[in-house]
Amino acid sequence: MTPPLPTLIAHRGALLHAPENTLASLRAAARLGATWAEFDVQRSRDGVLFLLHDETLDRTTDGHGLAAARPWDELAALDAGSWFAPAFAGERLARLPDVIALCEELHLAANIELKPAGGNDEAVGRDVAAAVVRLWPARLPPPLLSSFSDAALRAARAAAPALRRALCVEGLPPDWWPRLSAVEGVSLHADQTRLTRPLAASVKARQVPLLAWTVNSAARAALLTSWGVDGFFTDRVDLLRAAT
Repeated sequence: MTPPLPTLIAHRGALLHAPENTLASLRAAARLGATWAEFDVQRSRDGVLFLLHDETLDRTTDGHGLAAARPWDELAALDAGSWFAPAFAGERLARLPDVIALCEELHLAANIELKPAGGNDEAVGRDVAAAVVRLWPARLPPPLLSSFSDAALRAARAAAPALRRALCVEGLPPDWWPRLSAVEGVSLHADQTRLTRPLAASVKARQVPLLAWTVNSAARAALLTSWGVDGFFTDRVDLLRAAT
């Protein structure tokens, strides 16, 4: 039996309560009652997998420039918490193996977004998929690998065909169905601000699960549900948990 997909996913951990994509953010998500969390994984120049959303370091660390161009020993020394609040000074970029271990400790399932940068799409897809197969705890629900990059998803499928995959899109492109089919994706993840009832209906007509990001209003979640949207990425997991 195919495991069900999540209906509520904490976006980058709990980014309103702790610096996004850090161990602290995942702990905060669990405290708020999340059972699924989404986080973004990149690859350092020397092949270390770590959490970061932006291609560059500038917004969420005290570093600068393209993260994928830096070796891990440089990335590991960066402060990834002070930008958010003084209480998080010294929070470090999190390596994927440490994140997976924390997910097991917190009983937290995961949507792992593949985040290529600088043309390393295939390496990110391959290496993340291989690491997840090796490290993911059997007692947690199977993870979901998602990406805007078709190349990363193809590489993930080649490395670990049994892992579930999802295609991320902003607007709903005309070719979403062949793209999703090409990577054997199990769901489509779309920007909720660009969804309409007819667009959602076109996805549901293909019997494809549709998840929307980023939904922070109970009223918006209710409307999207009426359109057939199956689940939400949210910065307000506490609010949406109470409303659903």
